[in-house]
Amino acid sequence: MATRKLSDLQKEAEEVRSRLLANRWDAASSDVTVRFAALRSILDNVDDEEVSRHVVVSSVAALQTHFRATIVSLCDIGEIYRARAAAMIPDKVSVQDALGWIGGSVASFGELTAHLATCNSVTDYVSWIGTLLQ
Repeated sequence: MATRKLSDLQKEAEEVRSRLLANRWDAASSDVTVRFAALRSILDNVDDEEVSRHVVVSSVAALQTHFRATIVSLCDIGEIYRARAAAMIPDKVSVQDALGWIGGSVASFGELTAHLATCNSVTDYVSWIGTLLQ
């Protein structure tokens, strides 16, 4: 895969975090719970097929948030998880970008990993979580 600028990945990861209710990954579980409650309320009160389609898309986004939060949590608690995650990351970054970032990161290793993790199917979820927890 092509080399991506670490600064771009960092900005993208920060944007994802900023969409969380508390702007913190450790509170993402609450964020997902609130989202699902709101979606349930919409389904209970609206009888429109088009709205139902949007609920499905929003549900997938909430599941992705939960998945990414799990990766952030695992990667940020221990070196063994970071090593396993690093082996799964297809993207490569330049040494220059990495050295510039190491000093005072805005996004943690877990956030960058979660941002790079594919989550397009249940297979992706199982693969990532399975590898991290092996």
